[in-house]
Amino acid sequence: KVSFMTFNYDRSLEYFLHRALMKWREDITPEKVVEIMNQIPIIHLYGQLDPLPWQVKKGENGRDYGARLDAEHFKKYNENLSIVFEKPTKEINSKFERAFNLLKKADRVYVLGFGFDEDNITKLRLGDIILKRNILFKGTAFGFSDKEISNIRDKFAKFHKLIGGVTMGVFLE
Repeated sequence: KVSFMTFNYDRSLEYFLHRALMKWREDITPEKVVEIMNQIPIIHLYGQLDPLPWQVKKGENGRDYGARLDAEHFKKYNENLSIVFEKPTKEINSKFERAFNLLKKADRVYVLGFGFDEDNITKLRLGDIILKRNILFKGTAFGFSDKEISNIRDKFAKFHKLIGGVTMGVFLE
C-alpha cells in the first residue's frame, strides 16, 4: 500500500501516475485506471490548483494537464491554496492529521524534495513518526549544502538515540 503527501499545488503526480497506469496494460480501461487512482491516497497538504478531468464527478469540469490557467480560474483555485506561514485552516489541519495517520502506519517513509522546514516537520509530527520502532526513513538532499545535510542528520539522529530500531536512510546527492 502506498500513499503520497505533497506540498505542491500542481497535479503532476496524479497526471504521471494516471498516464503510467494507462500504459501499464493494453487491456486496461480508463474507468479501471480511475478506480485504481481513487484507491491511492494523495494529499496536497497546502491545497491543489484544480482537478484533472478524470478526478471530477459527472457534470463537473476538470482542467487538462498543461492547459493554460486563465485569471478567472486562477482566482477561483487560489482560494483552495495556503502557504506554510499562514494560519492553518480547519481543512489544512485535517489534511496534516490525515497525513500523520498514514505516516504512523508506515513501515517505510521516503521523502523527495522536502525542505525539512521546522513548521512542516512539526505539523507532520515527524518526531512522533520516527520514534516508531523499525521505521525506514530515507530522504533526498539535492541542492542542500554539506552543512544543511549535517544539520538534518543531527536533528534526526536525536530521535535515533532516544530509541533503538530506527533506521535512518542515507541522504542522496
